[in-house]
Amino acid sequence: MVFVLDGSNSVNIFNFRDLLVTVTSTSATFWTRFPQSRLAVITYATGVFETIPITDRNNQDGFTSAVNNLEYPDGGTTTAEAIIAATNLLLANPRGTIPRVIVVITDGQSDNTSSTISAALAAKNENMTLFAMGVGPLIDTDELNGIASADGLATTVADFTVLSQQLINRIGELCGTSFTTAAPPVTTVTLPPVVNPECNKPVDVIFVVDGSSAVGSSNFQTLKNAVRRAALYYDIGPASARVGVVTYATTVTGGFLPTSDRNAVDQGIQNLQFVGGSRETSSGLERALRDIVNITNGFRPEAPKVVVAIIAGNSDNPPRTVQWVLNLRQAGVYVYALAVTNNVSALEMNYTTNNAITQQYRATDYLFVRGQLDNIVRMICARDFSTTTSTTTTTTTTSPSTTTTTPTTTTTATPVRDSTTTTTTTSTTAAPPSPPADNSSCSDSRKVLDIGFLYDPRDCAAFIQCYFRPDNSAVAVRRTCPVGQFWNQARLRCDEACNVDCPEDPCKNLPNSAQRAMNETCRGYWECIDGGSRPRCCASGHSYVRGRGCVEDCTCKDPCGPSECKTSAVCDLKPDWTDSTKFDMMTPPFGWVSSRCLTGQFNITTCSCQ
Repeated sequence: MVFVLDGSNSVNIFNFRDLLVTVTSTSATFWTRFPQSRLAVITYATGVFETIPITDRNNQDGFTSAVNNLEYPDGGTTTAEAIIAATNLLLANPRGTIPRVIVVITDGQSDNTSSTISAALAAKNENMTLFAMGVGPLIDTDELNGIASADGLATTVADFTVLSQQLINRIGELCGTSFTTAAPPVTTVTLPPVVNPECNKPVDVIFVVDGSSAVGSSNFQTLKNAVRRAALYYDIGPASARVGVVTYATTVTGGFLPTSDRNAVDQGIQNLQFVGGSRETSSGLERALRDIVNITNGFRPEAPKVVVAIIAGNSDNPPRTVQWVLNLRQAGVYVYALAVTNNVSALEMNYTTNNAITQQYRATDYLFVRGQLDNIVRMICARDFSTTTSTTTTTTTTSPSTTTTTPTTTTTATPVRDSTTTTTTTSTTAAPPSPPADNSSCSDSRKVLDIGFLYDPRDCAAFIQCYFRPDNSAVAVRRTCPVGQFWNQARLRCDEACNVDCPEDPCKNLPNSAQRAMNETCRGYWECIDGGSRPRCCASGHSYVRGRGCVEDCTCKDPCGPSECKTSAVCDLKPDWTDSTKFDMMTPPFGWVSSRCLTGQFNITTCSCQ
C-alpha cells in the first residue's frame, strides 16, 4: 500500500504535520492486523517531492522515523504525477496476487483534473485499487470519485484534525475488517511541536480565550490544547516571537504577559484554569492591549502586534467591544478572530476585526479549533506587516493656505491633489501615477455614507475615495486594490478581476495566454483569458520572469493572492474635521462611531493614527 500525500501550499505546514501523524498511527494499526503487508509513502506538491520506498513490518521503526522526518513540500497540486509515481513503485515491487492499494489524501482540486483521472485510470488498468480521501471544504468531489476505484472508495472529512480515525476506519472497510473494535491497543504517535520556518520573525502575539460558563470545562481544555499547539509553532525568543495569553469571562480570569521564554509559554498555557461567568469580550481585549504595549515588560516598538481572539458566543456588551477593538487598531494591533460554533454572529465577528473579513475564521465545533488556529498562525507568520507600518512628518505653511504632508510608508495609498491639500507618498511598492483630480472630480463621485468613490481611469486596480469637509470641499485619496484584484465601481469594492469589465485592461488588446508581470509582488503575473486579465501566482520560492514563467528564486517570498494579502483596500474611517486627533468609524448597526487616537493624529492617507 502506498500513501500519496498532498503537500501543496494550501495544506500548510501545520496540517502536513497532522498528516504525518495520521500516516504513522494508521501504519502501526495496519501492520498490527496485517503483519505481512508492505507500505510506502510519496509526498508531492509541484511534482513528486519525497518517496519512502516499499517497507515491511520488520523495519517499522525505520519507516516511522522516515515519515516523521518528511519535509513539507509546499507548491502546486500535481496529483497526477504522484499517482503515476505510486503506480510505478508498485509495478517495480510485485508480490504475486497480493492486492496493491494506493491511498490518495488531498485537500483540494489538482492542477490538471483530466491528467489526474487519466493517471488513476492507468493504475486501475494495472489491477490496483485506489482509495481517495479529500480533506476540507475545497475538494472537487467529481475528481475524487474519478480517482477512486469505486464509489465507496472516495470519502471526505472536514478537517485534518479528524483525519486519522476516519482513514483507519475506511481502510478497515476496504480490507474487510474493523480496526476500531478488534485490533490490539496501539500507542498513538505524537510528533513534538515544530517551529514553522516562516514564524521566526519578530512579532508579539496575545491569544485572548473565551472562558465563560457557556464554554464549559471540557471545551475550555480543548481550547487550551489548541492554543498551546499554535503558540509553540512560533520561534519564541528575544529576537523573534513573544507570546502571551489572556482568558476572560465576566472579567479577566487568567493568563500571562508576552514572554520570549518558550518553556514559560508552554507551562503558562497548561496552568490556565476554567473559571466561568458571563462573556465580557471587551475585558479580554482591554487586558490584551495593556499587556501588548506594557513598557515595563520589554515593549518592542519595532515588532508587529497581533491579538488572536477565540470567542464562543456574542459579547454581553457589543458597543464596549467595538470601542476596545478601535483602541487596539489605533495602537497598531492587528486583531484576528476565531468564532467557535455557530453561536457567534457575523456582526460580532465584524465588531472584533473591524470588518476585516480575511481576519475572521470559524470553527463549527470545538474539534475543529486546532485546525483553524493553525491556519490563523500560518497567515500571521506569512504576512508582511511592513506594508502597513508607517511614520509621518507634517509641516504646515501659512502662505498660501495649504498643508503639505509627506509620509514615508510602504502602503500603496496615494493621495490625489485637490484645491487645498497636497500629499506625497514614497512607497516601497510601485504605484501608478496619480490621475489629475480636483473638486469637480469628487463632485461626480458616488457617495455612500458621506464618502465618495471614483473609478481611476488610468489603472484597473486603483480607485479614489473622497472625503467631504463641512464646506463641501473635498480631500481625494487614491488607493490601490490588493494584489490580483480590480476596483469594481458598481459594487464599490475591490473584486476578483474576472468580475470586473475594465476598459483599460491591457488584455483587451492581447492574445489568449499572453502574460505580464505584476508590479506589486515578485511571484505574481497576469494571464490573458478571453480579453480579460486573470491573476496567477508562482509557488513560494519562485518568481515570475517575463518570457520564462515561474523560475526558482529562494529570495522571492512575497505574498501573492487574496488568501495571503489584505483583501479590503477601502478605508472605513473618516476624519473628524473639528479635531485632528479624532476620527469616525463605520460600525453597523451603530453607524459612525467617534473615537480618538491614543497617540498622534489621524492620517486619512494611511487610514490610521500616526
